[in-house]
Amino acid sequence: PTFMGNPLASAVSCASLDLLTGALPADEGYPSSLWSDQVPVIGENLHRVLAPARELEIVQDVRVLGAIGVVELVQNVDIPAVTECALEAGVWVRPFRKTVYTMPTYISSPHDVERIGAGICSALERVYG
Repeated sequence: PTFMGNPLASAVSCASLDLLTGALPADEGYPSSLWSDQVPVIGENLHRVLAPARELEIVQDVRVLGAIGVVELVQNVDIPAVTECALEAGVWVRPFRKTVYTMPTYISSPHDVERIGAGICSALERVYG
């Protein structure tokens, strides 16, 4: 449990904090070495890469807040079909009721976000045509 000092959980927490407070690799195309500077960059990229989903009739809305991207459908998501198609594109998605959302890690490169957006859009297009 969380408050029992589990050594493995504690080590993972410390490693995660080290990652968040450390500098990002300079060779990954990040505009800044601080993870907190990445949130608006990820958000801008999500706006761009999720925009093609707006063209699908099944899509009611596409929105981004910080580093969270959401594609809202006009009906409930076919969770098994969308998940399978996204996985085939190498992307893990979080479908829930009428939404498919993504929360890329703060260390996601622009290439990573591009792949996520393309995977979501292609999955929705394959399932809903």
